[in-house]
Amino acid sequence: MKLKIKYIGRAMELFGLKEKEEIIYLPDNAIYKDAVEVLKKKFAETNKSNIDIFNEVVLFTSDGRILKNIENQPIDTKEIRVGYLIAGG
Repeated sequence: MKLKIKYIGRAMELFGLKEKEEIIYLPDNAIYKDAVEVLKKKFAETNKSNIDIFNEVVLFTSDGRILKNIENQPIDTKEIRVGYLIAGG
């Protein structure tokens, strides 16, 4: 499964990226938690600290569903958006 990750504002900097979009690949039967784990790993590698990703960013689908609330559901979208949790970031 090909899943587009779209970073809102400057959120991509928290993941060590220079582009506002990237593609990740997951198994066809992946759940949202699988996508969150990929993003958590990338976030941890970039920030090299014990900061919880959910204290810094909000992860949501293109139709506005927050991934933390639906993490055990199958992925049914082609795009996940990542934005700063605190406005103005």
